[in-house]
Amino acid sequence: KPMNNEAGLAMNGIHYKHGVACADCHMPQVTVKGTTFTSHDNVAGSRNIQAACQPCHEDIDLKTLQNEVDTRLAEYNGPNAKKLEKSLAETHLLIAQALKAGAKENQLKGIYQNMRSAQWRWDYLMWQKGGSFHAPYETQKLLATALTQVGDAKTDTLLLLSQLGVKNVQIPDFSRVQ
Repeated sequence: KPMNNEAGLAMNGIHYKHGVACADCHMPQVTVKGTTFTSHDNVAGSRNIQAACQPCHEDIDLKTLQNEVDTRLAEYNGPNAKKLEKSLAETHLLIAQALKAGAKENQLKGIYQNMRSAQWRWDYLMWQKGGSFHAPYETQKLLATALTQVGDAKTDTLLLLSQLGVKNVQIPDFSRVQ
């Protein structure tokens, strides 16, 4: 059976390694008017930490659990993700300048490979929002790899632009983009 990307990434996290299934957190046991049943709300466990997290983490107070969840989820759009996003946009625009200056396919081959790999990692991580929670170390590792790849592509594109005689390289200012 095909697996969605978020579940695939979650398999690299500590919860999966301890046998926690998706439904344990996303469909926790709840009690309403004395009746206990499995919630079919299927929302993020972070919306109901008491039901989703505390059954296993009963020794940790609710506020501490909430802070841990919030910290992990903040990494989803954290500084490395923003840096990667900005570098991808800048490098795509630099490649467009190289093409306009007459760059040939064989000159761009390695640049394209690094861009595709970095872009794929960004797409993979940004498509799902739970990776920074489910597998924070794997998420940061993928981000770091993508940053290296896009950095290599950007450097190689700048070198190519220089070889093509482009002296006035234009990179937009993304500092105000949220």
